Amino acid sequence: MGTVADEVIRIAPALQLHAPGGEELQVREVRARIVYDGGALRDVQLWFDVTPEDWARIDAGHWFHLDPEVRGPCFAGGFHDRAPITIEARLGTDQTTLISLVGEGIWEIGAVLYGGELHPAVHQTESWYALVVKQPRGPVSTGFMTTYGGWKPPSAAVDPDAGDAA
Repeated sequence: MGTVADEVIRIAPALQLHAPGGEELQVREVRARIVYDGGALRDVQLWFDVTPEDWARIDAGHWFHLDPEVRGPCFAGGFHDRAPITIEARLGTDQTTLISLVGEGIWEIGAVLYGGELHPAVHQTESWYALVVKQPRGPVSTGFMTTYGGWKPPSAAVDPDAGDAA
């Protein structure tokens, strides 16, 4: 097993992403978690804040692959309009492979994420899969996790009238 490098770096105070249909989305306080294992790029995550108004657009459009069936329960019942919402998203494996070909090392991958010129798909919301969506509430953050982030939906209820199959 090779050496693992797992770093979180600041990408930009603000970054413009593009949603389906050409809508633009301004994200703020953009950080990236970049993981190398044995010299190979293994994982790229983008962590960023959005306004409550932009969250409403993300939610309605299911951007970042946020379809209802992949969402876990939302702790605290939802989000309020007084604080930004943080989204942690993972770059799809196909795009991760492609950016590993245009950048080598944590800082070069960070530059690809920032600029987007070498690989414009990194600025498309559909290239990213939301893992966690949360908002600060006092000393803690509440929100939800997705199946992409490890949430397991409850198994289907067993029909007690179906009888034993054996």
